Amino acid sequence: MDWSDTSDELVKDEENTLRLRTARTRRIVNSKPSPGAVSSVAVVAGLFNGNEAASSVNVKSGQLAPGDRFPLTRQRRPHSATPMLSRASKRGLSSLTTALKTNALIDLHPEVAEALHARKPVVALESTIITHGMPYPVNLETARSVERNVRVSGSIPATIGLIDGRVKIGLEPHELERLAERRNQPVKLSRRDIGAAIALKRDGGTTCSATLIFAALAGIKVRSNPTFSGKVRI
Repeated sequence: MDWSDTSDELVKDEENTLRLRTARTRRIVNSKPSPGAVSSVAVVAGLFNGNEAASSVNVKSGQLAPGDRFPLTRQRRPHSATPMLSRASKRGLSSLTTALKTNALIDLHPEVAEALHARKPVVALESTIITHGMPYPVNLETARSVERNVRVSGSIPATIGLIDGRVKIGLEPHELERLAERRNQPVKLSRRDIGAAIALKRDGGTTCSATLIFAALAGIKVRSNPTFSGKVRI
């Protein structure tokens, strides 16, 4: 069997198929739509002409009048002077408010809540460095030191962790000590572990991924990573 001949035939079949599709598309674009409604022909024509927004359409003839632009269902939002950061923070607070109304297992620290409401800078801090990264009491001293440094910069620290299956966005001093002392064998919480840990009512330290999830839920836009002394914009 001559494979070169077979290959040539396949190429010809592909070329013929492409030629037929091109001709069909041209017929659709150039044909006149039926009167009575805006047909799919007008849709295709509008897209081919690069029209993005709309003014009017001649519904009776089903054609676009000269100078008209094809209407798309998606309308562009008017420009807002509100900074993008503020809008994102509002979305985060809205999501968190909705979650709290449904009795979600989330506790927002009063200081963090007040700062977010007043649009003060808040920095999310992960807790896996406390539960798994350092021995006690170095881990507790480090956690307190990081929170102090955040406050010195004029921001509010929000250390995120899991206590008895409840997500804590901002830890009380005794909760920070509890995670550092590893009283209840806290687990390391990545994204995949959140559901199981909450269901089993475990204590846990959040990794980068889990911290990002809860920080975004609360509308916190900056997270500090103590493992390499860097800051991440969410």
